[in-house]
Amino acid sequence: MLAAYAGINWYAGRWFVKAFSLNGAAGRMLPLLFAAIGILAFGVMRLRHFSFPGREFVAFAGFAWVGGILVISTVFALMSVLFFVLRKASVSVPAAYQAGITSAMAVLCLASAFYSGFRTPSLRHIEIKSAKLPPALDGYKLVHLSDLHLDSPAKMRDFRNVIERVNAQHPDLILITGDILDPGFDISQADGFFSGFRAREGVYASLGNHEYYFGMERAMELFGLSGLTLLHNSSEDLPSGIRLTGTGDVKMERFSAEEAASFVGKKPGVPEILLTHEPVYYKEFADRGIMLGLSGHTHRGQIFPFHLAVRMVYRYFYGHYSIGSSEFYVTSGTGSWGPRMRFLASPEIPVITLRSVVAVDNGQKTE
Repeated sequence: MLAAYAGINWYAGRWFVKAFSLNGAAGRMLPLLFAAIGILAFGVMRLRHFSFPGREFVAFAGFAWVGGILVISTVFALMSVLFFVLRKASVSVPAAYQAGITSAMAVLCLASAFYSGFRTPSLRHIEIKSAKLPPALDGYKLVHLSDLHLDSPAKMRDFRNVIERVNAQHPDLILITGDILDPGFDISQADGFFSGFRAREGVYASLGNHEYYFGMERAMELFGLSGLTLLHNSSEDLPSGIRLTGTGDVKMERFSAEEAASFVGKKPGVPEILLTHEPVYYKEFADRGIMLGLSGHTHRGQIFPFHLAVRMVYRYFYGHYSIGSSEFYVTSGTGSWGPRMRFLASPEIPVITLRSVVAVDNGQKTE
């Protein structure tokens, strides 16, 4: 993986050499310099575990290089293919124009990626119908957050905007499916950090894989301080009659499909919502009769072309899925891991309205 990443950096440096006809030592050294900077930037991930002056700036700069080089290398490659096709079609574009057009496209894509990474996520309104929902709960509204990756004081400050946007929806319930904390989280701000949320039936969370990287004991302690109710391989029955179940991260805890599914379906006939970070074992959860399963983790790829690799790993990549009589939603996530960048994978705040569907004798469904 590191070799592939170094190769991407080398390719970007080589593109500059060819596009701007750099000769001599500059032409020879620039690709190697890009590769060296890339490997150095990659090592920034470990520095977040240590406290030192300027850590936040160093981490931001390193991750910005990591994400930025992927974006511009993708643009360079795609534009090179475009100009190759144009040459084959006997359309001549001068080399200087090619360099200028490609550079402009790279700058625009970088700006778009940073804008998506820094802006407050947009609301995504979704209606999910279920025969498992009692008619009395028709219109029940929940907000689903995931993948906050709060790894710096700046992200924590910006997250206040998410809290305001969520509260404006007047949800009945707020659910967070893991990857909330990361190294760099400002522990001094932990006390009551999530207490600004307003939801009639509370704020609940499950664990993501990054909580394990952060340190499980410390993460669970901080959840308690910050105002979240953690569901770790456990369930809670709400006053409304809905049952919530949250699993630990199935990969980090090495659950088999049967082990993961054993946490749900213990009260047949009760509408159950599952919080599970990674979108796996959906068939097994559906077989146990859950009403709704919520996940994150995929980030919808976060930075193209990671979309392609993530789709190969996760069948349930993004969006709403129905399996039998169970419904599932995989969000693109609220924040960003590493680079504060999102390229062709915007962050979101899903606002899910549950609708009751009652089966009638002829097998049709009516609301």
